[in-house]
Amino acid sequence: MVNREKKVSAFIYCLKILGYSILITSSLTLITVYASNNIPNVAWFGFINSVTGILILFNLGLITPIIIVNQLIRPLGNLNAASDKLARGEFNEVKLNYQGKVKELDTLFNNFKIMSEELSSVETMRFDFVSNVSHEFKTPLAAIEGCVIVLQNDELSEEEREDYFKRILTSTECLSSLVSNILLLNKLENITTVPEISEYRLDNQILQILLQQETIWNAKDIYFDLHLEEITYTGPKHIMYHVWSNLISNAIKYSHEHGKIKIHLHKKETDICFTITDKGIGMSEKDIRHIFDKFYQADTAHKKDGNGLGLAQVKKILDMTGNKISVNSKPNEGSSFIVTLSQ
Repeated sequence: MVNREKKVSAFIYCLKILGYSILITSSLTLITVYASNNIPNVAWFGFINSVTGILILFNLGLITPIIIVNQLIRPLGNLNAASDKLARGEFNEVKLNYQGKVKELDTLFNNFKIMSEELSSVETMRFDFVSNVSHEFKTPLAAIEGCVIVLQNDELSEEEREDYFKRILTSTECLSSLVSNILLLNKLENITTVPEISEYRLDNQILQILLQQETIWNAKDIYFDLHLEEITYTGPKHIMYHVWSNLISNAIKYSHEHGKIKIHLHKKETDICFTITDKGIGMSEKDIRHIFDKFYQADTAHKKDGNGLGLAQVKKILDMTGNKISVNSKPNEGSSFIVTLSQ
């Protein structure tokens, strides 16, 4: 249950405790003065005076320090124990729930809790990433190994040998693509300097990518409906190339033969809007939620054509450059990706 009690700063809290302590001490002192003036019996006066002195000392010397220590020092001990677990990598063992009244400690505990949850998430992602990379490497390597073993058979015909050599070539191309994509994604995630910014024609860059992929879309006899305004864009040209390349290659890959792909590029008020729409296999709502995750592939039938890193690259680049991407899709009705670039 979340503690809804209003927090105060450590300084104000200590002032309040000391204020209460002074108030109690003053009250006890006034009682003593009153007693000295109104109680003629010396014995009773001595008793009251002694009791009052003890209560004052008890209040100043024990109660007040205990309250302050309990609210300020004790939580730091809990935080220290949690940080020790964090240092050992025991992210899931960190349990923090501050119930005190000091605002600074409440903020510190909350930030520490968020940090431990983020580190736990990163650790999970790292484990999943290594697991996925291992799997993605293992598949083509196993295919290459199998083909090499079969090729040792002297009774194979030339046509069969040619087929196995093609399989080996396909697997090595898959490995090369995987390594390149992993390196690019790692580079994007570890960029510490602002990418080189230049002014260039965005429509020309998109046309250039279409021409580079002509062999692929020609093989599927795909028709393009292009509406590209002449737009000059100022941004990181080199890395933005990967955004359009991945989106176009995905649209081609998931389109049916003799299909149609619409690509529109236009200015919308102060933004630039790029839309690419296909009439291919489409995606479910579940797939849409995960398409930007590393190694996620909604359509396992096309798994051999990719490794699930392209859209992760797209999302990373657009987030890094302060731009946005959205998706509209339905199964068997196609998909539409909309990229909005801020000017």
